[in-house]
Amino acid sequence: MISKSILATGACAAAAVLLTGCGVANYGPSYSALGTHIQTSARGTVTLLDSQPQNILGSGVRTPAGSNTTAKVELNATFEKGAWQIAGSWRDGTVQFTFDGWALDSLVIGADGIPGLAGAQNQVAPQERPQSSQWTTGGCMPFATYYTSTNRAHPGTGIAIFDVCQKGTGGLSSWDGPSTIEVVVPDTTAMTTNSDASPYVNYVSGGTMRRDDLKVRVRMDANSPTSTPAPIFASPTNS
Repeated sequence: MISKSILATGACAAAAVLLTGCGVANYGPSYSALGTHIQTSARGTVTLLDSQPQNILGSGVRTPAGSNTTAKVELNATFEKGAWQIAGSWRDGTVQFTFDGWALDSLVIGADGIPGLAGAQNQVAPQERPQSSQWTTGGCMPFATYYTSTNRAHPGTGIAIFDVCQKGTGGLSSWDGPSTIEVVVPDTTAMTTNSDASPYVNYVSGGTMRRDDLKVRVRMDANSPTSTPAPIFASPTNS
């Protein structure tokens, strides 16, 4: 059994990665967000593995949801005009759910030890962000989303974190392994007073997919500011 503390640590680490790396489009400068385009998709059969090759989400050890050796996934996650659009479904034995929406905000606000968004937004310098007017294929794209169980025997909702990796240099990261997808459900049942009713807490799974069934593409065509204009209004001061 994977402990809740391990998964909580993994969730925090994943949130930190999203805030300082792939999630920079959400919390970085406006020119970075508006000029970033991400297309991530996965559709088909996942050959499940006992451990995950990327292993950024907790222990990376699979929590079996049955005797099955494969799972089914339909996933679409796009980032356009400064906003994520995420939707899909996951079926692995008794673990069956649909997912929709961008959930990192909730994960960051509720998890202990995660810095506030104001403190995290400048952790990656603008000049370190790759910029290109061409699509680049490959790399890993992690994101958090809200899930709703479709297994009537295990109803409820919670947060699931996916990590989709395709071989290539990518615009946000590189990946030299096979096409893989990972999913973990962190413990969000006690994050706030109105906590989630998450039936799949501590679930960790994933595996490989056929190359043509998974895609990660990134284009970053924003331009960094060439000057620093003097603001018309003074910044507010804390009393």
